[in-house]
Amino acid sequence: MSPVPQDFPRRVRMRGVEPATQLTTSAIRFDEMYSAASNVDEREERWELCEDLARQLCHVAIEDAMHRSHEQALARLREALRRRSWVTAPELNWLMHRLRSMLRW
Repeated sequence: MSPVPQDFPRRVRMRGVEPATQLTTSAIRFDEMYSAASNVDEREERWELCEDLARQLCHVAIEDAMHRSHEQALARLREALRRRSWVTAPELNWLMHRLRSMLRW
């Protein structure tokens, strides 16, 4: 069983719809089944990336909170991560929630 928490976002890959074409979607096949969601390994890798980032950012948030409020420190981290595009928007939301939980803020 994967250590990925249930609330960690799942990626869904779907092709865009073009006028006058048949609707199609991208799917991944594994264990004789098709899924529009990413495979288990990719989801686990994304979770590990977000979990690692949250751990690394704990000390950054604590140091930043010495000069401003907890909310301001977290807002600054969120914006810095958003600009770098290391994670998707749903992953960023999860990461910030995880960071709050780790810091007990």
